[in-house]
Amino acid sequence: MNRRLPSPFSFLHLVGVMVVLWLTACQAHSGTPRESAYAPDRVLVGLVEPATPEVMARRLAPLGLRVLRPLMEGRVYLVGLPEGMSVPQALVLLKRQSWVRYAEPDYLRRPHGPSP
Repeated sequence: MNRRLPSPFSFLHLVGVMVVLWLTACQAHSGTPRESAYAPDRVLVGLVEPATPEVMARRLAPLGLRVLRPLMEGRVYLVGLPEGMSVPQALVLLKRQSWVRYAEPDYLRRPHGPSP
């Protein structure tokens, strides 16, 4: 009987496939927001220095944006977008402002299991 030993390359190929499948499964269940999983009408804006809602309203008005709600004692704001402005457009506009530390989509989180 002539037995043929498996090639080390076939073993490595199998391990590689298993790793890719495992990583794909982990990413699908990690809760990482997908590009489309954010609110289309608002963004979060972190400030270099805290500001009152009145100051933020004055800063945002020329950009066509509005204050929806201050968060974290005026260091972060939920900012509303005008109709016709996309989240990516707003982010580009906001990141150009010297008083903005960061601007990001308002990602939507969904529970993974049944709610109590």
